[in-house]
Amino acid sequence: AKNYTASAQIFGKFQANHPHHRLAAKSLALAGLSFIKAENYAQAMRCFDMVTTDYPDEKAVRAEAMYWLGDASVSAKNYSRAYRSFKQLTWDYPDSKWAKMARGRLTENVLLNAEERE
Repeated sequence: AKNYTASAQIFGKFQANHPHHRLAAKSLALAGLSFIKAENYAQAMRCFDMVTTDYPDEKAVRAEAMYWLGDASVSAKNYSRAYRSFKQLTWDYPDSKWAKMARGRLTENVLLNAEERE
């Protein structure tokens, strides 16, 4: 977990120091993935949130970040947030591979229950 946390911090620093670089959004997404590996789901969700809000033109990275935001939310047992993330992904990027995976995740029991609460 320590190595994943260190890599997440490095990726995050790259994005923070170079927010307009062509790889800034991808670097932030990689930071989020590293935080997932370190089981720090709150930090992972923060990174993926930043990708989706701060980089709207990075469609491929944004779709990936929306998927992993949902995944991290499931791991954190925040099922309503996971449901919203997966659902938004299927609306915004319906033809992406990430939307296909999100549609599969939306059939999980914990997310079906979240849908009823929405």
